[in-house]
Amino acid sequence: MEIVYYPEEILKQPCEVVTSFDDNLKSLVDEMTVLMYQSRGVGLAAPQAGLKLNVILVDPTAGNQSDQLTVMVNPHIIWASKETLRLSERCLSLPGLVVAVDRPEWIEMEYQDVSGIVHSQKLDGWHARIALHELDHLEGVMMVDRVKKSTKKILLGCYKQPKKTQKKEDRRFSR
Repeated sequence: MEIVYYPEEILKQPCEVVTSFDDNLKSLVDEMTVLMYQSRGVGLAAPQAGLKLNVILVDPTAGNQSDQLTVMVNPHIIWASKETLRLSERCLSLPGLVVAVDRPEWIEMEYQDVSGIVHSQKLDGWHARIALHELDHLEGVMMVDRVKKSTKKILLGCYKQPKKTQKKEDRRFSR
C-alpha cells in the first residue's frame, strides 16, 4: 500500500459505503494505519491509499501517544458550528503544499468502528480539522478545492507530483 498523489483519479471520486465488517476490512485498516504512521501523517482517508471506501483514520498525535488513533467507517457530520477558523493544512497526497482553509471550529460526527458499532463523537480544534480534511477526501474534495480558483491555479502550478517508488521486488530487474 502506498500514498496516492494528486492528480490521480481516485482522489476526485466519491467513495463507497462500507457494508462488510469482516477481517478484510480490519486488515485494510491495519495497512492504512502503518502507511499513515510511516508517512508521519495525522490522518489518512482510504482513497489516499488507493481504496474507494468510506474509511478515515485520525490521530492528532501522529502516533506519538498511544491510544489516540480513531478509525471511522462511514463517517458523517451530524452537527457543525457556524464559527469557523482559517488555518494552514498539509496533505499526504499533495506533499509540499500548505493551504489556508476555513473549517468549523467544532463538529459532532457519527461513524462505525471496524466491527460495525455506531459511535458519536464531538471534536474541536486540531482534531476536528483533521477529521474534516479526511472527510473531504471521501467526497473527492482536496484542500486546494477549498480556495479561490486563482489561488488553486498558483498552488498547483508550484506542485510537482512525486515519482512513484519502485517496489522492492521490481528493483532486482531494473538496471
